[in-house]
Amino acid sequence: VYHTAIHITGSAYETDIRNCRLERFTTYGIRVEANGVVIDNNDLAPSGAAMTAGIEITANHVAVRDNWLEAALNEGGTWVLINGGHSASIRGNNFSANYVAGGYMIRIIAGVRDTRIVDNYISTGRGTGLSIEGAGTFEVAVVGNTFDTDMADSIRAIDVNGRTEVTITGNTFVLNTVPTAEVIKIRNGAGFVSIVGNTFRRPGTQGGVGMTLSAAFRTEILGNTFDNLSNDIELAGDASQSWNYTIIGNDFYGTATPVANDVGSGRIVRHNRGYVTENSGTATVPNGATTVVVNHGLSAAPTRVQTTATQWGNASKVKWRTPTATQFTIEVDADPGPSGATFDWRAWVGEG
Repeated sequence: VYHTAIHITGSAYETDIRNCRLERFTTYGIRVEANGVVIDNNDLAPSGAAMTAGIEITANHVAVRDNWLEAALNEGGTWVLINGGHSASIRGNNFSANYVAGGYMIRIIAGVRDTRIVDNYISTGRGTGLSIEGAGTFEVAVVGNTFDTDMADSIRAIDVNGRTEVTITGNTFVLNTVPTAEVIKIRNGAGFVSIVGNTFRRPGTQGGVGMTLSAAFRTEILGNTFDNLSNDIELAGDASQSWNYTIIGNDFYGTATPVANDVGSGRIVRHNRGYVTENSGTATVPNGATTVVVNHGLSAAPTRVQTTATQWGNASKVKWRTPTATQFTIEVDADPGPSGATFDWRAWVGEG
């Protein structure tokens, strides 16, 4: 039994580790403190579940590719821990661990930059698939991976915690079981996060939450597909702390609540299939009245209503008020008389 199977120090730069089976280590499988190391096509199997990290990276230009990483992990254990350096590439690996709650498949600590996580299969097991933590973690790209929440007590697939710059694109999230938390969480001041062109799919009975924004800013959610989830996008906690987010061009299928608690400032929410944020029509204030109630047909209460008079009658001023999830009211300053007062209206949700 070994504390650490392989330890590559600063002088051993550009080392290759290929086609090995590393087993019976208790704390670290491979520790990388030298630049330019390639870890390729290995099979790692720790002794028991209490390891700190299967692979720990604290150097620059390290590539971890086509490895098989499968074992039980205890709370806090991590398969790939990126704890320093820059320009790491994690590509084509199979992460398939059956661990107790609290473990991580990939964990990126504050201050790391220019990391690529591409084309991996990541079973979240009973913990978190990918954790990106702390301020100063920039230029992280998560592309073309498959995340499988395959256990009833999975936590989440991706957790972005603190101010970072992250792109999450072209990934597939399969909810074979419903996680205890959302599939993706963006929280604690995380900003400049782009979530583009991903697929979230729940086979069988409807369930699960696609993503949650909690005190997040400048988040783009563009062109994703959500299929058979309970809630697709949620603004959690004090939702007003999430601001300048954009939700455009997504497809919401078979979902009870496409966008929940949509109240942040500076938001643009539009052109999403299954979540109506723009509508228009015609309404008439009748003779003997000064108001008319309009059924707007939006998926949420409107934040803006524009009215254009086509017939004033005896009225000369108009305003809209009392927006709800289903209706708003048009009010004029005087009884319009026999002709009524007719308006074209346009209502929308969000600031754009």
